[in-house]
Amino acid sequence: MEYIQSIFEKIMIKNKIDNSKVKEIIQINGLTNKNYKVSTENNEYILRIPGNGTEKMINRKIEKENTVLVNELNIDAKLLYFDEDSGIKISEFIKEAKALDKNKCSYKINMKKITNIFKILHKSNKLMKNEFNIINKIQEYEKLLSECNGEFFEDYYFYREQIFKLEEVICNLGKEITSCHNDSLAENFILDKNEKLYLIDWEYSGLNDYTWDLASCILENEFSKYEEELFLNYYFEGNVEEKIIIKVLINKIYQDFLWSIWALVKSYNGDDLMEYGLNRYIRMKDNFKIFQQKYNFKR
Repeated sequence: MEYIQSIFEKIMIKNKIDNSKVKEIIQINGLTNKNYKVSTENNEYILRIPGNGTEKMINRKIEKENTVLVNELNIDAKLLYFDEDSGIKISEFIKEAKALDKNKCSYKINMKKITNIFKILHKSNKLMKNEFNIINKIQEYEKLLSECNGEFFEDYYFYREQIFKLEEVICNLGKEITSCHNDSLAENFILDKNEKLYLIDWEYSGLNDYTWDLASCILENEFSKYEEELFLNYYFEGNVEEKIIIKVLINKIYQDFLWSIWALVKSYNGDDLMEYGLNRYIRMKDNFKIFQQKYNFKR
């Protein structure tokens, strides 16, 4: 941890944020990056060090702009430092913070808080400058996987073709583009000591159809059918249109497909995420079959 402490202290002193002595550094779990809780004599912070291969997968300049934007909405931890070249970020540690887990995300009280945060974000007039487009992202990750001589899943190109066809379906239903988080893992939802909820880590944020965020929360936190219906009812205040249900299902398929390629790229760059990616790819195929059967989708 000496190297981490050295990075932290240099940044804090140079930027006149905190020059007090570091008391403790604890590593916190993360799929994309290495995160550390750093305690000093004066305060507590979160230090984010970008993970393997992220310099090619994430535009840190855009992430910084979006993080500053959502800080104005008061739904994220306070940003103190962000180096858009290295991707190193320091935020205030949320006092007595408790990250949600998949089980706690399904609690009714937390569902209400999550949907409220999403509505603040989705209905704000603060529009991000970048677009999170599924087709562009797939092509971007394919290029990265080819550059590291990675191999796609055996029937990858068949399902890639189906994904492109689904984009026509969702466009016909009508895309509703707004600022989105795009990565609603349970660990990205943080409760403070007063039970206020925050949404952190905006690496994949950008303009998107807002139902992506809803599908992401449902998918990442493995909501049951009942929990999914309840979650959507909270967001839409009991008025859930059929087109929303269709778009959410399509976005589930999109996300498992996209993040399975992401996992391949990460794996071929040294991270052990092959099983994670395969599991998402299998679930994508299961949901695609459900969509075919339910909506008579022709391949």
